[in-house]
Order: sequence, then C-alpha cells, then structure tokens
Amino acid sequence: MKTASELEAIRFKVALEKGIPANLAARLQGDDYDSISADAVSLSELVSAKPNGQVRVDPSQGPKAGVGPSDPASAFAAAFQQARGQ
Repeated sequence: MKTASELEAIRFKVALEKGIPANLAARLQGDDYDSISADAVSLSELVSAKPNGQVRVDPSQGPKAGVGPSDPASAFAAAFQQARGQ
C-alpha cells in the first residue's frame, strides 16, 4: 500500500505524462501507477474533447424583445409595484 504522498507524486507524474493540466491531477484516482494511468487516459479524453458542431441555440430561452421592462431598474420597479398591488 502506497502512502498518500507517494500516490500524490504518482498522480502528478501521470498527469504530466498524459498532458493533463496540473490543477486536475488531484482528481486522478487509483491505488497504483497503472490504475492512475488508466484513469488519466479517460480524463484526458474528456479534457481534450471538442464540441461536435451539433450545439444549437434554443430561441425559446433568454429575454424576449418587447416583453417587459428592458433594464433591471425598470424590472425591479415593475415587480415592486406589482407586489404592492398597483
């Protein structure tokens, strides 16, 4: 069984070898070099994954032009007046 400091050193070594950013090295899991290295391979696939071009904007989300107040101050005033029953 490896000590915590030995496992930490292995994590950073594997992260360097696999091109994983140092701030993600602590997320690698395993009890030895081989298991940590296997986890690093799967993590590196996620870190280096690029969008596939299938991302589309959902026009039903976000603010709608011409619906309600256009600035935060007006929105607050309208909500305040509505809460007071005016």
